[in-house]
Amino acid sequence: MQPCRAGPLAARAVAREARGSVVSTHRRAVNLLLDGGSLLAVLPAGSPVHPWALATRFDPSLVREGEPVQVSGRVLVAGSLTVALDRLVPVDLRVRSRPPQLPGEAIRYLAEFVGSPPDEDPFDHALAPAARAFSDGGDARGLASLVGLGVGLTPSGDDVLLGALAALDLVSACSPVAMPLRRELVAALPVPLEARTTRLSAQMLRAAADGLYAEPVLDLLHVLADDGTSPAPVERAAAALARLGHRSGRDTLLGIAAALSHAIPRTCETVASPALSQREREAGRPTQNADKAGWAASKRAMRSWIHGSSPRAR
Repeated sequence: MQPCRAGPLAARAVAREARGSVVSTHRRAVNLLLDGGSLLAVLPAGSPVHPWALATRFDPSLVREGEPVQVSGRVLVAGSLTVALDRLVPVDLRVRSRPPQLPGEAIRYLAEFVGSPPDEDPFDHALAPAARAFSDGGDARGLASLVGLGVGLTPSGDDVLLGALAALDLVSACSPVAMPLRRELVAALPVPLEARTTRLSAQMLRAAADGLYAEPVLDLLHVLADDGTSPAPVERAAAALARLGHRSGRDTLLGIAAALSHAIPRTCETVASPALSQREREAGRPTQNADKAGWAASKRAMRSWIHGSSPRAR
């Protein structure tokens, strides 16, 4: 039996006895539906986890769709898979810190290194304009209308929304509009979500509304907050997120970009420091006008990415 890492909601779901079945198998994931209605993703050891995922050492090809699932005696059994739940390690999937000021360079690096939004599926003609409108100050209802848009276990529209919720969470301490906008976005989501999207995606959106995100999303948020003045860490974290799924990571990045672009103008007014002391000026701290100029440049870079032209390509 193998120990496993678990997202907090997955850990809660297997904390009681339950039965269920294997509902789908994939190259790097097995999805289990428990009798309480929760859908759990079991991933290979070393995989980044999300709120509804367990990661343990196993071979997904040995688990068959339709096989029974049982959680009993602190052990999960699904076909040939046996997971020792007494060795489960819960993972904290909340934002660790909300900085009082987000470096303008961080936003610019994110726009420069990620590239243009995807334009490869029929629904992109609706996805990009909605993200663009939100980035330009549009209301939450327009972005919430993306629920269920796309294909797969987590449709693209849902991934965009998840990214927006995460970004607004990150900047809630430095933008007076971030939390009100986030509450509006949550309130605009359809109820029940399952009527518009997949079971797993509905669970992920509710988790994001409660402040729980997948590890690659958090990795990028933490880099933006903690080390946003250096391009290399931002590039690495953004690239890692972009590789998530067929296009889930890229769509999540689009949502992050749209939300930050929406929040940046008013954040600029809030975080720009009052007149700096002579000591701070001598130490090389930027002036208020320079700080505002940095945010303006960051917004231009982010908007150019959302509007379909990568700053890096210019």
